[in-house]
Amino acid sequence: MKTRFLALLLALVMVASVLVLSACEFNSGDDSANDGCEDGGTRHTWNSEYSGDSLHHWHDCKNCDAKSDVQKHTSANGDICDICGLENPDINHLVIFNTNGGSEISTRVIDNLETVKTPPAPSKAGFAFDAWYSDEGLINKFDFNTPITADTTLYAKWLSIFALHFDTNGGNNIADWSLIEGHAIKNPPTPKRSGYIFDGWYADELLSTPFDFSKGLTADTTLYAKWEKQHTLIFDSCGGSPCDSQVLGANGIAVAPKDPTRDEYRFDGWYKDADLTEKFDFSEIITSDTTLYAKWVVVHTVSFNSNGGSSRSAITVDTSSTAEKPRTPTRYGFDFIGWYEDENLTKEFDFSNPITKDITLYAKWTPEASEIPSDSEYTYSTYTLAPIDTLSSHSYKSTSIPE
Repeated sequence: MKTRFLALLLALVMVASVLVLSACEFNSGDDSANDGCEDGGTRHTWNSEYSGDSLHHWHDCKNCDAKSDVQKHTSANGDICDICGLENPDINHLVIFNTNGGSEISTRVIDNLETVKTPPAPSKAGFAFDAWYSDEGLINKFDFNTPITADTTLYAKWLSIFALHFDTNGGNNIADWSLIEGHAIKNPPTPKRSGYIFDGWYADELLSTPFDFSKGLTADTTLYAKWEKQHTLIFDSCGGSPCDSQVLGANGIAVAPKDPTRDEYRFDGWYKDADLTEKFDFSEIITSDTTLYAKWVVVHTVSFNSNGGSSRSAITVDTSSTAEKPRTPTRYGFDFIGWYEDENLTKEFDFSNPITKDITLYAKWTPEASEIPSDSEYTYSTYTLAPIDTLSSHSYKSTSIPE
């Protein structure tokens, strides 16, 4: 009994000695975590087994879910899994946001292999926040879908905000714009100026270099408006339907409007002078305010009454001009004689006469002539018939009608 007690006591002493030498606390056969490793870390879940003369330590690898068997846990190899070769990371990590002079963003504590949520954008006077970067040089933009495996610092990138001033050169006032550097400028404003047409924004006061809005700003910038003196082209329709005036820039070319209309007149073009002596050419350049005048020609209507024949449409004829003879009408059973000036068909119309008023012409017809065959066109035969009630004979002439 005494011998057995001494043996048990000796075994306990040996175990205690090994624990001191191993520099890692453990509970034999227990799966609980121990924090007494040499590197002072809490990176592993430690357990130990005693087999014969050797004491083996093992820990769970969070990367591969394997148990790594090591003889001694030291700072040299204790952070690396013997099975997968990967670092067995901390349970959680710090994500620090360096705002580079912007408003403060609090540090986040993130579980291992989890992602960090995108924080609200910080602010900084005179700058616009661009994005978070994983390096101080602001080269690699951070992807917030990336799992966090270590303590991480993210860096804010800022873009300058520049003022864009509009010098309208006599036009209406336009307030300054605040724009982010490098961003293309969309929908630039169009100023207004009485008597002028806006011809674009320029980068210089001499108006020699048009400003390129696609490149954005690299510094505070002033733009200069370019104007062209406008000219108004007025259309005087001289009694016809109205035509809208046109506003043209310097050296502008007008567009011919739709022809105006006027009852009993034909439009005959636009003229530069009220006396209608010089016709306007729409390829001409307009260099001043201009009025054009419509020229009209009196027209007359010539109507055709076919008197039962095929109809013929009325035509319009310039005054003092001759009318064109229409196509000859037709009427069944009649021959067309000609066109007459009066309903009684007593005076035939002469198409070489000038038209000086509206007139109606009347068709004259005559019945088609009937053809009566002559005796030479008939064949005669003589027959002698004996009537029943008389003995006398009679002669009858039969006639064959030619086809």
